[in-house]
Amino acid sequence: MTDCFENLKSSACAFLGLLMFVTAPAAVPVAVQTPVSIPEGWVLIETKGKSFAMGQQFAGHRWTYTFPVHPVGFTYDFLMCATQVTQAEYQKVAGTNPTLHPGDDKRPVDNVSWFDAVVYCNTLSQRDGLTPVYNYTEVKRDPAGTITNLLGLWINLKSGGYRLLTSAEYEYVVRAGTTGRWFFGDSDADQPKAVDYAWCNLNSEKTTHPVGLLKANAYGVYDITGNLWMWCNDWYAGAYPSTPQTDPIGPPSGEERVARGGAFKNDVNHERSAYHWQWSPQSRNFEVGFRIARTVPVPALSPLTLGDINEKAWYCIVASHSGKVLEIEGGPTGLENGRLLQQNELTGADNQLFQFKRFQSGYYQVFAKSSGKVLQIKDNSLNDHARVEQGEPVGGEQQLFALVKDTDDSYSIIAKSSGYGFDVSGGAGAVGNNVPVIVYPPNNALNHKFKLIDASLAGEKPIVIPLSAVPAYTPPFDAGATGMKALFDGRTLEGWVGDPAGWKVVDGALVGVRDNQNLMTMDDYDDFRLIVSTIQVDSPSNHQGIGFWGDRMPPGKYGYGGCIDVMPPMNWTWDYATGRGARGVFLLSRDIDKDLGITRSEWTQAEILVNRSKGTIRMAVNGVEVLWYVDRDPSRLKRGPIGLQAHAGNHDVRYKDIFVELSPKENRLITLKN
Repeated sequence: MTDCFENLKSSACAFLGLLMFVTAPAAVPVAVQTPVSIPEGWVLIETKGKSFAMGQQFAGHRWTYTFPVHPVGFTYDFLMCATQVTQAEYQKVAGTNPTLHPGDDKRPVDNVSWFDAVVYCNTLSQRDGLTPVYNYTEVKRDPAGTITNLLGLWINLKSGGYRLLTSAEYEYVVRAGTTGRWFFGDSDADQPKAVDYAWCNLNSEKTTHPVGLLKANAYGVYDITGNLWMWCNDWYAGAYPSTPQTDPIGPPSGEERVARGGAFKNDVNHERSAYHWQWSPQSRNFEVGFRIARTVPVPALSPLTLGDINEKAWYCIVASHSGKVLEIEGGPTGLENGRLLQQNELTGADNQLFQFKRFQSGYYQVFAKSSGKVLQIKDNSLNDHARVEQGEPVGGEQQLFALVKDTDDSYSIIAKSSGYGFDVSGGAGAVGNNVPVIVYPPNNALNHKFKLIDASLAGEKPIVIPLSAVPAYTPPFDAGATGMKALFDGRTLEGWVGDPAGWKVVDGALVGVRDNQNLMTMDDYDDFRLIVSTIQVDSPSNHQGIGFWGDRMPPGKYGYGGCIDVMPPMNWTWDYATGRGARGVFLLSRDIDKDLGITRSEWTQAEILVNRSKGTIRMAVNGVEVLWYVDRDPSRLKRGPIGLQAHAGNHDVRYKDIFVELSPKENRLITLKN
C-alpha cells in the first residue's frame, strides 16, 4: 500500500480548490460543491449532515466516561489517511525516529507526545502551503529537547491543514455505521474476529505490526483499533454531555488529551468502538502514536446585501430563544477592551445598543454605544466556543460580521474570520441572565438566531421571555425539626463567600448564574451531615456539585481547589485534585434515571454524610441511597469549607433548605425511607 506521506504534497493544491461557490439570485444564498479529489492512500469520510449515537455504558469502566450516549452530528466532511503515521513518514518530516518498536519502518511511529504529533501536522501544512490547524507563539522544550508545552495554542480544525482527528470523528470512523461493541461484532463470540482487524493481545508477537496488513473496516481504514493508541485533538472531559452535539471538539481546557483505538498489548475490550483513554499531552510511551486528517472546506453562505439596515440607527440584538438582549458585561461603565458579550434583561442602557457599519462589501463592524468599541472574536481565535468581546476598531477579519437572514425577522451573525455564527452558550436551554455569547458552526437552533430591534422606534421593544417557571417545593424530610443548623437564611448570602456577580437569592433559593463558580461556607468542616434541596432550571442535562475536602482559592478566585464533588441527584463524583472521577471504591452507585426515575430539572432533596476520618461519603436522594464511596488516601481528606457549584454551561442552578449537623451522632442516613 502506498504511504500517505508520498501523496500529501501532490494533493495539496487540488485540495485547496475542492469547492467553488455560486450565489443564486434568490434571497437565500446557496453553494455548489464540486467533487472531492481523494489522494491515493486517503479515504473520504462523509459526515456532513450525518449523525450517530456516540458513547456506550461500560460496566466496570466508569473512569473512562464513555457515557451518557448522546447524538452527534457534523456539518462537514473530512479526509483521513487510511493508515497510521509510520516510522518512515515521521523520520522524513521530523528528522528522527523515536520508536520503541524498531526493526521495520513500515510500523506505526510510537513514543511520540501529543505535542510531537501537532508539530508534525503543522510542519506538513507549512511545507504544502496550507493554513496550519494549530497556532502557537512558542514551542517550549526541556534541556533534552522534549516539547513540554506549546504556548498560546489555539486550534482551527476548519483551516484545511493537516491535523489529528477529534474524538467524535474517531468513534464515527471506528463504528463505520455499526452500533455494537466492536465494528466487527457485538458479542463475546465475535472476539476472535479481532485478529483479522486488530492487533490486540490475541496475537502472539506482543508488538506492533506494519500498517495496512490486516483487514480494513467498512470505511477502508486500516488498524483503526489495535496496533497503537491514536492521539485525538480533544482534552479529556469526564462524562459526556447528554444533549445533542454538533461538530464537538471537547472542552476548551484540561490536563489530559484523549487517545483512541487500543494498542497491541491491550485485550479486545480496550478496542471497543466507544472506548478511549487519556494521557498528559507531553507524555511519550511505547503504545501511543497518531494518524492524520484534513477537513473538507464547508461552503460559506455568501453574505447578503441588506437594504433594511440603517447604519445610523442603534439596535437591540435580541436572542430568539430567550427574548433577552445582548449587552457588554459590566453595564455602561464597562468600557475596557476585553469586556465580553452576554445576554441579559432589557434595561435600555447604552451597553445594550449596537450600530452596524459596513466595513467592506457584505460585512459590518458592530459598535457598542456605551464604549465606541467594536465586537470581535476573543484573542483572534478561530475556534468554535471562542467568546465574543469588545476591542479597538482596527478592522481585522475577527471584527467583521455578515448578517444572514434566516426568517422574516431573524438573522444569523456570521464571523468572516471563521464562518462561525454568534451562539448563546449552553444551547436553547440557556435562558438565564449573564450567559456569554460564543461563536459556533451555524445551525438552526434558536440560540443561534437574533432579532434586530431599532431602539428609536416607539413600541418596538423586544418581548423578554421570563425565566423558566420554577415549581414550588416542600422537602420530604424536615431537617430543621431534627435540630440541624441552617446554613442559609433564605434571604441573604450571609455565612457564604462567593462572586457577588455569580450568585443571588431568588425565591428563597441560592442561585448560581455564572459557569464554574463556587459559593463557599465561611466555616470549615470535618465530619458532617448535609441536607439540601437542589434543582437545575436552565440546563437540566448538565450538573451542579457540592464540594468538600479541598482548599480555598486566593481572594478574587471562585473555584474550589482540589476538592471532591458529589453531584445530587445523580450518583456522580469528581476529583478536582486529579481532574477525573473519584479514585476510591464505590460500595454502592445507583443510576437515578433507571432506578429512581429522578430528573435534575425537578426539586430533589439530598442527604450527604461525610466521615473524614474514615474517608467515607454516603448520599441519599429523596430517601433512597444512591452513593456509598470510600477513599483510602489520607492525603485527600482535608478539613475545609463546603462549596456549592454552578458548573460550566449551567446558568440557573438552585440550592435551598440547607442544613448541617456537625460530628453526626448517628453513622447512618437519617432520610432513608426504609
